[in-house]
Formats: sequence, structure tokens, C-alpha cells
Amino acid sequence: GTLGDGTVLSVSKWYDQSGNGNDLLSEAVSSEPRLDIVAPTISNPGEFEDALSGVKFNGTTSYLRFLRPETVNVKNQPVSSFNVVRLQTQGSLNRQIYGTNTNRGLAALQNRAKYYFTTRSIQPFVNSQRFPTATQVLFSAIHDGTTTAPNVRMSYNGGTISTVSVHQGSANVSTHIHTVGRRKDYATSSNYFFGHMRELILYTSDKTSQRSAIESNI
Repeated sequence: GTLGDGTVLSVSKWYDQSGNGNDLLSEAVSSEPRLDIVAPTISNPGEFEDALSGVKFNGTTSYLRFLRPETVNVKNQPVSSFNVVRLQTQGSLNRQIYGTNTNRGLAALQNRAKYYFTTRSIQPFVNSQRFPTATQVLFSAIHDGTTTAPNVRMSYNGGTISTVSVHQGSANVSTHIHTVGRRKDYATSSNYFFGHMRELILYTSDKTSQRSAIESNI
């Protein structure tokens, strides 16, 4: 976004609101996403509530890294993520929300909703339902930390995504999370998030039983 004088509002640090101090930082000015703030209008009196508000990732260069990635270690344990995002375009590209310390990402949105878990076989969990674009969505994905099906559950806007690939149950998380907006070690334009992120919540625990309550408070 820009101010009236043309100043670009870039994001060099996204503060962790949990109190754990695991902020997101930029690695270079050239990789900083921008901050979009839609001003309230008569038709939109709720400040910051418009879907075009948020941290805007440009799909080619912008991403952030975790200050303390070791604290988001999800190896062989549950992980729950709740993400308010607005994917700008679909196509066949992997639009990465989280990137791990390998060449795979923990969560990717494509023309199908994908949730990746880095494993020895690197199998994606793919949903047959198209992920919506150009609209704000609450996308949730939970891995219960086991290799027993069903171990992956995805939902958006509160509705459970029930159809997943035959690989469900065959893999576990084997890494920790390093980046937001791209895969850590796979910096091609096909792996950058393109759109707005409004809120990102990560738990290193299985929040299946609390999913509805968490989503209702986001």
C-alpha cells in the first residue's frame, strides 16, 4: 500500500501476538511484503475489515522468516494451523503459506486446496474441491501427529473438507517451519504466496476438538 505522499508501507517485522516472541522478520528490503489498509467508507464503516486489508505477498519475491524456527518444531508431533487469507489467483502454482527447512512447504494452496507435510516420501494431501480466490477465507488444517488415518483434517470457512487423497495416514510431519510466504529453500515464483494474509495461528498440538471454538473467535 501507499500513503498520500507515495510512501510504500512495507512489513519488515510481523509481531507474534502469543507472547512467545516468535516474530516474523524480513531477510531483505526486496523481500518485504507490503501492508494494505483499506480506509473505512460509508459502505464499509468497519476499519481494517475489508478483505483487501492485510499483509500483501506479491507472489514472486515477498516472504518472511521466523525469528525462532526451532520453537515451531512439528517433527513427529501434532500441528494445527488457522489461517485467514485471500488468495489472489489460482492457476497451477503452489501458493505457499508456510515453508519448512526442506524443499517442501507445510501448507500450500493451489487450484485444489493442498496441505503438504514434509516426509520421506513427500506426499501431498490433496483435496478435490477447488480453493476459492479473490475472497477472504479461513483455512484450517490439522495433523494429529500420527500415521493412522484419518490424520489430516482440513476446512475452510468452518466447513470440513472431507475428500482427501489416498495418501492420508501414510505420512507424518518431519521438520519445523521456517518461513511464511514461500518454501524456504525453493525460491521460485511458483512457490510464493500471492495475496493477502490477515491472521496466522499455529499450535504444536492437535486442536481438532477445539477447532470450531477457535475459528469462531478469529
